[in-house]
Amino acid sequence: MPESARYLLARNRLKEARAAAETLVGSIAKTATAMTLLRAVADFTGARRLYGRTLAFGLFAFAWGLANYGFLTWVPTLLRRMGYTGVAASGYLALSALIAIPAFAVTAHIIARWSTRWTLVAYAIGAALTPGVLGTSATAGKLTPLILLAISSLVLFMISIGGVFAFYTAEVFPTAVRVGRSGLVSATGRLGGVVGPYLLGRLLASGNSMLGFLIPLAAALVVTALVVTVAGLETRGRSLEQIAGDESAAG
Repeated sequence: MPESARYLLARNRLKEARAAAETLVGSIAKTATAMTLLRAVADFTGARRLYGRTLAFGLFAFAWGLANYGFLTWVPTLLRRMGYTGVAASGYLALSALIAIPAFAVTAHIIARWSTRWTLVAYAIGAALTPGVLGTSATAGKLTPLILLAISSLVLFMISIGGVFAFYTAEVFPTAVRVGRSGLVSATGRLGGVVGPYLLGRLLASGNSMLGFLIPLAAALVVTALVVTVAGLETRGRSLEQIAGDESAAG
């Protein structure tokens, strides 16, 4: 498989980059403005390593990993504390996951019609509010539709945030640094996935109430919404070159 034109331009291999581009679009004039622009973007992004953006998105990934894996790990235990049997608790979680599957198609439609950035924000806010619904819908072990809706919504929001965020990091990091920056962000998310089950498990083991479990969960999700609101970029309808032009402001 040949190298991409962008990769070759980032390494100043202009002749090879032109040849790679011409296999896709045909003959390109030597004075083409697009080639000049691409080279300028590659030089610029190679010089700036986007540490500020990487730190912000790493914080997002860590908070999401903490909330997502912490919740999924301990939700059966949480439901048993609410008065449900072990079978009912596990069954609720499984049924909630099944209900969330068709909702992913809705998520894809929202992204296509609206915005990756604001979809992330909306889902993070929705996920932060859902624990409150879960906490107030406990009814001494009764299997209520509201409990199922709350768990299904939280599973949907959590998993969708992870999927959408993977696309978003590919959009906001220029090609010259995308693999390294996205990989580092993903690693911090995995770290959150390790810390979350441990931290929330300690909260449950220390005798905290259900509220004591749900508040840290909601707080982590609020952090994700704030990070994308403050540090995120709007990528809809914009080329990679236009997005890269924001580096001078966002870093």
